[in-house]
Amino acid sequence: MEELDKLKQFFKDEWSVKESKIALEKTLDNLGMYGDDKRDFLKSFFEKFNIESNNINYDKFCEPEVFNPLRFIFFRKEDEQIVEITISHLVEVIKRQKWFDPN
Repeated sequence: MEELDKLKQFFKDEWSVKESKIALEKTLDNLGMYGDDKRDFLKSFFEKFNIESNNINYDKFCEPEVFNPLRFIFFRKEDEQIVEITISHLVEVIKRQKWFDPN
């Protein structure tokens, strides 16, 4: 699986994640990425692999790092949840060369 090998190398080089921790079923959260770190990772990922990413809604995948009580009072939906991104999804994104939301 060539894409997985390239992704593992990217994690090692750019994000100091040990290759042994990277498995298809793991999520970015499992690898210790949250909030702005996850957003920065995705932006670097898109650039590195030349991924079309115009349609990504980062707020759907990246939790806010700064606590803002007004957000919870006025803007939070009851069922709002952060969608996790798996390594297997990132591999498929590399294959397609285009971002698509995970199921």
